Amino acid sequence: MLLPDGDVRQLPPARVALWLLAIAIDVLGNTRLGLRHLAVRSAEHWADRYSLVIILGLGEAVISMGSAVVHTPIAIRIVVAGFLGTALLAALWWAYFGWDSSEGERALAAAARTRTMLARDAYT
Repeated sequence: MLLPDGDVRQLPPARVALWLLAIAIDVLGNTRLGLRHLAVRSAEHWADRYSLVIILGLGEAVISMGSAVVHTPIAIRIVVAGFLGTALLAALWWAYFGWDSSEGERALAAAARTRTMLARDAYT
């Protein structure tokens, strides 16, 4: 972490500013870098690697749901939030792995000439 951790419910303005700066650098850096340094030779490998990133993100969401309520007494709102959060994660899993990943891989494989640009724009 760039700044020391505090209460999870109160984000310091400096941390928010650093996150916004990091997002801006990521988005602008990818577009300004150009495509000459990037090459997507295998659409299957690219989509498979991105699927691993999605699995990591969903796993982090599960951990965050648990750590958000670790010091909160159990109440009906916590139980409902847990069920709704789990349902949302299941829906995201199904939406990506049920249809999006295979369709994205097919579109990436079909785009031979613009594959790298499509991969950069769609998978970031």
